[in-house]
Amino acid sequence: MQAFKDQLSAVDLAAVVTYQRNRLGNAVGDYVNPSDIQNY
Repeated sequence: MQAFKDQLSAVDLAAVVTYQRNRLGNAVGDYVNPSDIQNY
């Protein structure tokens, strides 16, 4: 799998993770902040 570190911003990555957590049969109902992404 390709690394996305230099291609997507923290805002973009947070949007993708939020989408995956709240769709595809999941009922989590939360969101990921870009600041959470930058801490890793």
